[in-house]
Amino acid sequence: MFIYHFKSDTNDTPTDPAGKFAQALGKLITKLDSGESNLVETSAVLEFRDLHERRHFPGLGYVKKLSIKHHLETLADFHSADNHG
Repeated sequence: MFIYHFKSDTNDTPTDPAGKFAQALGKLITKLDSGESNLVETSAVLEFRDLHERRHFPGLGYVKKLSIKHHLETLADFHSADNHG
């Protein structure tokens, strides 16, 4: 299992959460598109891709929700594969 933490380049102040999200999201998308991430393309990842394409910041609460959703979907996939392999 792989865990990544994508963060913005500007971490010196808590201002501009939308800009920070765009920076971190860009890093996630770059990693996914590299073909070498080993990340599960969950429904949450599809939503992150959509947000990136639309250049939309839905708010920190929704971003946290998507992050947790991705973690749960990844764990479910991991355990499902483990039980069937």
